[in-house]
Amino acid sequence: MSDAPTPATWRIIMYAGLGDIVVGVGMAVAGLMGFLGEDGQIFAIVGGAVALCGAGIVIWARSKLSQDSGPGGRQD
Repeated sequence: MSDAPTPATWRIIMYAGLGDIVVGVGMAVAGLMGFLGEDGQIFAIVGGAVALCGAGIVIWARSKLSQDSGPGGRQD
């Protein structure tokens, strides 16, 4: 097994979650505005779910970052 993830790894995961939020919101807006065809509501629902999962990933990664920093604050 490998060592525990470093704070840089959690930061990358957090940015990936932010990317999920952006893509999900974009897909939801495009679906609701009709850019993705007549069945745009399906894309809007899927986009909302992707954005919600991205928010969960960001919260989880930020939690892990705060656990890794310890009581002394940020350790880079």
